[in-house]
Amino acid sequence: MDEKEDRFIEAAIEVFSRYGIRRATMGDIASQAGVSRQTLYATYASKEEVMAASMKCVAAKTIAKIEEKWSECVTLGEKLDVYFEHAVIAFFDIIRSMPDANDLLTGYNDAGNLQRIEAEETKRRALARELEPFADRLAKI
Repeated sequence: MDEKEDRFIEAAIEVFSRYGIRRATMGDIASQAGVSRQTLYATYASKEEVMAASMKCVAAKTIAKIEEKWSECVTLGEKLDVYFEHAVIAFFDIIRSMPDANDLLTGYNDAGNLQRIEAEETKRRALARELEPFADRLAKI
């Protein structure tokens, strides 16, 4: 993702957080990013495309943050704390503060829903990799 796309995504996240996905417009996102709508449309064809890209970006940043923090952890308990802090609690806080939060939970449209599912699967795979060394002990619980 280049610097321009990153700026658009950050603007979209801010706008979606403020207005909700349904009420947000491409004009709102462009204004927040400090560009014209035409400039935004040159990169993203629709609000739905911006939303899906935003979801993908947030998921990637979440996983990167988790893996960065995991590298500092010694115990499984510490790793689980990091996972829940960044993958569960932080996401819950975002959802709780958003108008029309259900749109984010359902993905709003097909592209968004696909990104939501992919993000959850990415988080699940990361957690499974960390739990793999403990598979035998966990199976006994």
